[in-house]
Amino acid sequence: MVQEVVNEDFDVFSYYGSSSPMEYPYPIFDGCKIIVEENGEEKNISIDDINIEEDKTLIDEWKENNKGKDTIAYSFGYESDDILEMEFEFDADDFDASKLTLSIENNEFFPNKYIVDLKYDEMDCDWEDVDDFEGEYYNTEYYESK
Repeated sequence: MVQEVVNEDFDVFSYYGSSSPMEYPYPIFDGCKIIVEENGEEKNISIDDINIEEDKTLIDEWKENNKGKDTIAYSFGYESDDILEMEFEFDADDFDASKLTLSIENNEFFPNKYIVDLKYDEMDCDWEDVDDFEGEYYNTEYYESK
């Protein structure tokens, strides 16, 4: 549908426009588990015990900001049911869950909330290289600012 509105040569999967694309695989926030291994013992950490920084992008706000500009937006992506396990090492004598911060991307143009950053005691954690995973594209969503 986007190609019909813009023009038939428009490549929806290669053009990012002015949005900030999520170019890498990010874990879905809902249902994530945080497990800390300390002194050889594993301990589940509650999401309620850590800090969450949430960046929100609202469709209604986007429409209002672009009202009268005859602007379109679309979103597309790749989803998988694969479990993504990531390990991080912290240089700390004793782990303190209150020093752990997850940055969440809550963008209504996408179907889920995603974890996009992790910090411990204000220090960025290095993300491992994430292997490609099996999955499928979800349907492209199309929006108009009118």
